[in-house]
Amino acid sequence: MEPIEYETMFHREENYWWYVGLHDLVKAQIAAFLRGKKSPRILDAGCGTGKLLDYCREYKPFGLEYSGEAFKFLSRRKLGNIVRASICRIPFADSSFDLVASMDVIYTVQAPDDLVGLREMSRVLKPGGILLLNLPAYEFLRSHHDAAVHTRQRYTGGRLRTMLRDVGLTVKTISYRNTMLFPIAAGIRLLQKLSNPHPDAPSSDLQPLPKPVNWALTLPLLVENRLIRLGGRLPFGLSVYGVAVKG
Repeated sequence: MEPIEYETMFHREENYWWYVGLHDLVKAQIAAFLRGKKSPRILDAGCGTGKLLDYCREYKPFGLEYSGEAFKFLSRRKLGNIVRASICRIPFADSSFDLVASMDVIYTVQAPDDLVGLREMSRVLKPGGILLLNLPAYEFLRSHHDAAVHTRQRYTGGRLRTMLRDVGLTVKTISYRNTMLFPIAAGIRLLQKLSNPHPDAPSSDLQPLPKPVNWALTLPLLVENRLIRLGGRLPFGLSVYGVAVKG
C-alpha cells in the first residue's frame, strides 16, 4: 500500500461509508459467533491502522500487521497485543484463536501466496473456530485505487469458496457485498479506464464527501448487511465476503 493511504485510512475509518458498512457487518458477526464464549481469543490478520481492533477492545484482541507505516497509526490508538509479521508466516501456535478476521488483506499477496496466507489463518484457528474474510471482487473492476493499495488480484465468490475448501475450512457463507451500489461504481470505473491514459497511476478512492452523500452511500450497505446476517446471499457486488469454520 502507498504510505499516504495509511494516513487516509486512519482518518476515514470512523465515518466513511465503505468502512462503516464493512465494520457494521463484521462487528455484528463477531458478537454473534462469540456469544457465550468465555475469554475468546481474536486475531485481526492484517489489522491496518487498527479501527476494527479498536471496536473489539472488550475481547482484548490480537493484531498482526506487516507494514511499518501502519504502526505509526496503531500506536496512536494505544492498542496492545500487536505483532509485526506477514500473514504468510503468522507467529502464533496452532489452534490459538476462536476467530480470525482478515479484511481486504490477502489480495495484496501474489498468488499462490494468498493461499499460503489462508492456510496460516486456518492453522491458528481452534477446531470450531471462525474465519471472516472480505476481498475486492472482479478483475474488470481494477482501478487507480487498486494501484494505490497494491492490489495483486481481485476475487470471485467461486474462487474464494475453492480456496477456503483447499485449506480445510468448511464454508458457511459466501456472499457479495456493495451490490446496490455496484452499477454506479462499475460504470464509473469502466469510464475511468476508457478516459484515462495512465490507468496504473495510484489514486485513492477515499475522498472526503458531504455528510448527506456519505449517508446515502452508507444506508444501502446497512440494508445488505442485515440480509447477509439473516442468511441472504447477494449475487454480485464490489466485494466478496466469506465466513468459514474449522472442522
